[in-house]
Amino acid sequence: MRTEILPMQKPIVCFDLDGTLLDREGRIHPEDIRILAENREAVFIPSTGRPLHAVKRMFARHGLFAGLPLPFPLVLQNGSLLYLPGEVLKAFSPFASDVQLQPMELFRCEPEITFLLLSINQIHVLWPHPFGVQAAESYDFLIQPYAPSGEPDAYSKIMCLSQNAETLRRLADASQGLAVERARSMTTILEFTPQGVHKGGGFDRLKEALCLNGTPVYAAGDGENDLDLLERALVSFAPRHSLETVRSKVNRVIDVEREGLLRPILREAGV
Repeated sequence: MRTEILPMQKPIVCFDLDGTLLDREGRIHPEDIRILAENREAVFIPSTGRPLHAVKRMFARHGLFAGLPLPFPLVLQNGSLLYLPGEVLKAFSPFASDVQLQPMELFRCEPEITFLLLSINQIHVLWPHPFGVQAAESYDFLIQPYAPSGEPDAYSKIMCLSQNAETLRRLADASQGLAVERARSMTTILEFTPQGVHKGGGFDRLKEALCLNGTPVYAAGDGENDLDLLERALVSFAPRHSLETVRSKVNRVIDVEREGLLRPILREAGV
């Protein structure tokens, strides 16, 4: 049965962070900062591969919500970690223990790739090359060395970072038989999450938990790991610098340098 949209219902605006809300230098447009700080027009849901601590650090660097719980629902770690407003944990979806062991065996054979292993509140790094460590720092990650001992941590997302596209392609091919989701957010990053876990599915679960089924959805992203989310939108957006595979599948391509990300989306939503 189709749910009718209430006339005064606020739209949902779900957006990726890196490369979408944030530009390539990690900056948020001043108009987006103002809208996020003063918003009463929409239900904003950041959807990102970042963990909670990195999202909080990013917003604080831009003068937003420093020392406060984040007021938004959050789809984190590519849909494997969900929060209600106020940083209330809703769901954590790690790899099954037997499945997690399989990619770890592959990683030990690829020492030229940096691997970031994300649990619910920690990030462990395996093979910490300068490129991978610098990328982690640019995402506000707090990392610590991977040192397995005793019971292994439960991870819900694994990032594989390398400047060598062929090396990542080889790893993607080698992982084809594993029960995992794989996605590319950039040409230098390959990401794994548990099978059936992605941004779109995480968004669905969060929307239902918030009793927002039937609310119009507007979504923005720039990477292949955003495609499942963008498919769920009434109108989808991508910045003009996004991957061609993303730009070709959205309804609107926008110049975020002009007035930021959120104002064009809110205009489209009629608020």
